[in-house]
Amino acid sequence: MGLLVLLDRIRFAIAEAWHTWLQYCGEQGWGLLIVFLPFILFDLRRFLGPSVVLLVMRYLGLPRDASAAHDRFLATAPRVSVVLAGYNEEAAVVPAIESLLETGFPNLEIIVVDDGSEDRTYARALPYAQRGAIRLVRNSAATGRGGKPSGMNLGTRMASGDYLVFLDVDTSFDRDLLRHMIGPFCDPKVGVVAGNLKVRNHAASFWTRMQSVEYVIAIGLHRRWLGLFGTNYIASGACGAFRRAALDGFLGCDVATAEDLDNTLKAHRAGWRTVFAPRAIATTDVPETLKSLVHQRIRWDRDLVRVAFRKHLDLLDGRRYGALMAVELGQVLLVSVIANLLYVVYLAVMVVVAPVVLIGVMALCLIAYALLSTLSVATSLTSSERRREERWMLAWAPLLPLYNELIFRWVRIYATAMEILRLNQQDPYLPQSAWRNAPRF
Repeated sequence: MGLLVLLDRIRFAIAEAWHTWLQYCGEQGWGLLIVFLPFILFDLRRFLGPSVVLLVMRYLGLPRDASAAHDRFLATAPRVSVVLAGYNEEAAVVPAIESLLETGFPNLEIIVVDDGSEDRTYARALPYAQRGAIRLVRNSAATGRGGKPSGMNLGTRMASGDYLVFLDVDTSFDRDLLRHMIGPFCDPKVGVVAGNLKVRNHAASFWTRMQSVEYVIAIGLHRRWLGLFGTNYIASGACGAFRRAALDGFLGCDVATAEDLDNTLKAHRAGWRTVFAPRAIATTDVPETLKSLVHQRIRWDRDLVRVAFRKHLDLLDGRRYGALMAVELGQVLLVSVIANLLYVVYLAVMVVVAPVVLIGVMALCLIAYALLSTLSVATSLTSSERRREERWMLAWAPLLPLYNELIFRWVRIYATAMEILRLNQQDPYLPQSAWRNAPRF
């Protein structure tokens, strides 16, 4: 009997809340608009615009296939250097080398940089160096390992290629990856090519599945969208290519985290274009537990504030560095930093002023986010060569709003606040010796 009474009270509370919500909607038209304003301004356009435009363009056969121009450029056999810089990668280094050798890409140089590994990374790669298949170097400095940016700089100095491809040692890639990454350099204005990174261990846990959905939207969809306007601002460190002239212009990586974002923005500052190569597919393992994923996202979100909006804040000057990129970076600043901090204020005000209305607003927004996330995944899959293998993501896409809103929005708020206040800035991802020499912003 007690259970029936409890259920009846819950039903009554829900009905009362729904009645209050409908009454508010009927009486407070402008108030309702203000309540939904964050969703309308920051998310509806950001989710709906790319999906609608890219679907229409695909129907119209746009953009035009540039493979003929790419093939003509590749026929000139441009000198390409692939840099594999890693630490404790004994299990991955041989498969990575073998995969590159199997591509059959002409005029290819493979450089493996062992950043003071404590395992057998160097020993596993050594036979390939002894027979001339790769160039191998080991950081044996007394100060210890220098971190990935330092390894990339060392590989860059050793490289003889006019085009440099940076890959994570533990990343897998399609056999034609190099063709698709180097082809876009047929345009002399292109300085950076971003590869299409996907999740390899998607079946490992709930968290890896959600990251798979994230990658398909953030990379597979949104980088295509940004490519329409020439505003791609990052080439992933796990799969990115640079024209040698662009790298020489800013003398390589600063010894700090987020070298991929930093280098791409440096190239834009120097006048180079960054393009996305959707068919240059690489797969990587992502964090399998919530704890490791939160640590990764704290680092990423702090890096965004530090690199994009402290170190490169002047890129928001559209007169000097291009109006479209200024608009894109301004939107990222507004949505990822300012709006998230204001979200705390918004919630506090709504809890005090209209808590029942807040419940209704959040419920409706989550439903809308679920629909838009599913549309985004579906749009991305229409252009994916692996759409059959990736169809499972459609069933998981509706969960993305819960994953983002209940957990990772708060992670981003925490990381942003910590970086703005310059608290706990040292990241264990960067070795102590490198951190001491890292530039401060």
